[in-house]
Amino acid sequence: MGDVTKLEPLVLGYALLTPSGDEAKRIAIEARLSAFAARSGLMLGAIYFDGRANATAGFSNLLAAITSCRATGVVLPSLDDLGERADQRIAQLEDELSVVIHVAHAVTTLTTASRTRP
Repeated sequence: MGDVTKLEPLVLGYALLTPSGDEAKRIAIEARLSAFAARSGLMLGAIYFDGRANATAGFSNLLAAITSCRATGVVLPSLDDLGERADQRIAQLEDELSVVIHVAHAVTTLTTASRTRP
């Protein structure tokens, strides 16, 4: 028998950059998400960005990529990166696509059981 390779779960990244966000900030976010994924035993794929809290192109591309590559989760620098529609976006990710949301600054992973809805 050959060697057994343990596959790490694939996650994708998502973050907001301010309109004046520079390349150094983008690189810092990528490094932070990558380091978190590595520490957590996850394989980080592409990271999607939107330029402001109500932008949707990056998030829409993230949703499409989750479906096409069968990612098991999404890594965020902070829940604030989900923008003004955070509750709606959490529902899309967890309830509709059944992915786990990982927050890079958090000690634990956000799950449906740990969040509350009004």
